[in-house]
Amino acid sequence: MRIGKMSVEESHFVGLSFATSLLSGAVKLAVGAVTRSPLVLMNAAYNAVLCVPKALALASGRLPGARRRCGRACARPQHPGSETGIQLFAAASLVALGAVFLAFSNHALVNGETLHMDKIRAISFATCAFAKIGVSVYGLVREWGNKDGIVFSCKLANFADGLASIALTQTALRGIEGEGGDVWDAALGIAVGIVIAALGIWQLAHAARRRNASATAPTEAKRNDAEAESRPASR
Repeated sequence: MRIGKMSVEESHFVGLSFATSLLSGAVKLAVGAVTRSPLVLMNAAYNAVLCVPKALALASGRLPGARRRCGRACARPQHPGSETGIQLFAAASLVALGAVFLAFSNHALVNGETLHMDKIRAISFATCAFAKIGVSVYGLVREWGNKDGIVFSCKLANFADGLASIALTQTALRGIEGEGGDVWDAALGIAVGIVIAALGIWQLAHAARRRNASATAPTEAKRNDAEAESRPASR
């Protein structure tokens, strides 16, 4: 098995993740519009935001289907800055999701607000949430040893979205029976918001280090070449 050395060109995870984010975002948007829940609408918006870096990765020809469609143009090496830019965008989205999730959960805790859904909407929302969690687990297992930056960002974003889905699903399912608004629901939302924001900050720092490393690499290479050329001349 080559899972530990799998490149992004051999991986279908980003395409699967893109399709799942697009579908679940549409369902959550419909549920959020009916229930008028800011948290559900925010989670739907986050799914839409998640589609952007994944769509960029698909359009860049780094994945199998796109590479076959665009032919020789895809054979050109990707500039490191484009990959880092996608990572920075995904990381900023994580920080924004965590901050908004934390703010709304704290608001629900202070005001005792809850999320009320009927059975069909709650089950639809829960189905999307568990699908996202399933894709997240699949990505973590399937791409465990994949060091590609875009795949790593996709795994991290799906994991964060899975955490948010768990918190919202718990509140939604409790809302079927007229429950919810419990302090534990709000506390779970606050904890999830903190974890997601922390993951985003960590990824921002990680992507910034990679960008700095890619920026200094050409300069170091030129310096090494100059030193190598000067050694024979000095003799």
